[in-house]
Amino acid sequence: MDDSPPPPLKLTLKPLNGIRGFAALFIVIGHIITFWVPTFAEIAAGARRYAVDLDILSAVSLFFVISGFTMVVVYDKERGDRVAPLGEWKERKEFFVKRVARIAPVYYLALVVGLGQLIVYGTALDFYTIPVTLLMLQSLTYYGNGWSGPLWTVSAFVLQYLLFVFILQRMRTHQNRTHLYIIGICFILSVLIIVLWIQFLGGWGIMFVHYFGIFRLPQFVIGMSFAFVGRRVRLSRPVLWAEIVTVLLILNQVASAFNAFPWYNFYMEFALPPVHGFWLMCLSQAAGKGPTSWALNTRIARFLGEISYSLYCLHWPVLNWVCWAFAGDMNGVPVDRQNGQ
Repeated sequence: MDDSPPPPLKLTLKPLNGIRGFAALFIVIGHIITFWVPTFAEIAAGARRYAVDLDILSAVSLFFVISGFTMVVVYDKERGDRVAPLGEWKERKEFFVKRVARIAPVYYLALVVGLGQLIVYGTALDFYTIPVTLLMLQSLTYYGNGWSGPLWTVSAFVLQYLLFVFILQRMRTHQNRTHLYIIGICFILSVLIIVLWIQFLGGWGIMFVHYFGIFRLPQFVIGMSFAFVGRRVRLSRPVLWAEIVTVLLILNQVASAFNAFPWYNFYMEFALPPVHGFWLMCLSQAAGKGPTSWALNTRIARFLGEISYSLYCLHWPVLNWVCWAFAGDMNGVPVDRQNGQ
């Protein structure tokens, strides 16, 4: 009698690439509405609160969950000699160097395109902003934006790559129940971070926690755990579950866009990763079936997925120059949601 465990389920990553593309486009549109539309509309009077406020923060969190999920599917494969992947120091070093080298060209291109903002507004930056940004370490600081906005997420990915090479083997040996515990602990940890930050560090500004790379590690780990569970447990109705979660995520966007509760989007950013992880698990088992999978496999979705990283990194500095050309101000005017201005 063969007591060996059943082979892992084959998960498809095609829908996930489409999710990346739409998420990146969603963030671009959200930034335009939140920051640059007020600049064009009221360059002299300052910012005003818009009725529509897209929940771009949860889309950012989704990137980290996708990263953890896809990296497990791609790298958690037995080799011919039955040795676990990334089990040796040489392999770990090569993995880390290759991953960083892959993201570096677009990252530094975005920094070059954004030099105009550094020159015009550089005096407002802290003295360590330039060196930590050049080294991709800005997400370790209390404010990770530097002079080119969304690039702080790239810095956070570097931390996650380093974590991945050390915990992949350990997590792959965990039972499914343990991974569910990990997901729950990461969720509680995220909530605890918010509570403690508000209680003791509120003077720094609650949005600063958004940029700390270490606070994004639970979201990355949640994605990893859902990938491990998805490879071992076959859902009975993955297509149905995928569509249900899609509807819930759409309703969340509607609620956040027209909500009257300050910081609703910020709280949801840290509450949704388990939902995102389950969604990815369902879509990866749906084998391209269902309306959501169909939409994510269209030509436009695939194209957006291919350019998602470049679109995400470059849109901010490009929009800065557009504002400079037409409104005379390279910075988008921020909206004070808390005071409703």
